[in-house]
Amino acid sequence: MLLDSPPIKDFATFSNEVVSVVQGLLDALGFHLATPLRAEVSSLVTQGSTLVIRRLTWEDLRQEPNSPPHVDGSTLRPFFHATASNSFTRHALADLRAALEYPDDTAFYAYRAIETVRQSFVRGDNDTDAARRKSWQVLRDALNVDPESLDQARALARSRRHGDGKLSLSEAQRFQVLTLARDVVQSFVSQLSTPDAAATAVQFPGGTQ
Repeated sequence: MLLDSPPIKDFATFSNEVVSVVQGLLDALGFHLATPLRAEVSSLVTQGSTLVIRRLTWEDLRQEPNSPPHVDGSTLRPFFHATASNSFTRHALADLRAALEYPDDTAFYAYRAIETVRQSFVRGDNDTDAARRKSWQVLRDALNVDPESLDQARALARSRRHGDGKLSLSEAQRFQVLTLARDVVQSFVSQLSTPDAAATAVQFPGGTQ
């Protein structure tokens, strides 16, 4: 596939934009076939000679960047437990996976992961305005989340949440919102795995589902 573009200043952001176009072409085909098709782009040749390797693993997001692809059992155990017993954890992790997969929608999915965790703090069955404000406050306090960081993530996600397809995120913006969302989910899972989890059930009205 050949694409014309202005001189490339940010190869990482450019590769994300190319992947979005290629995926869009497959989505058009998939629409008519009524089947999901996924693009896997691992490298690009630009300006006739430059080879850009598109990273599938974001090393800087890992706890130990550039280390072997190994995760200790003690690290995985709380995540496995939370995933098996808590629907909010499953949905939040699925959104984080999508945030890594789809560059144009990184902020949308990352912020939705945060909102999923927020839903776990809603008391009762109705997510009313008052209950929503309270749940955000509880999330910020319980997970030690900076309100300004949440506001920035919400601003980055807003256009795609409302269907606007014009905004393209830079690699730095993707990293910013992904880091926040991953920190929120990490803190949430850590709280669920504390020895007195039963006592904190009041803080997690969603319980185990």
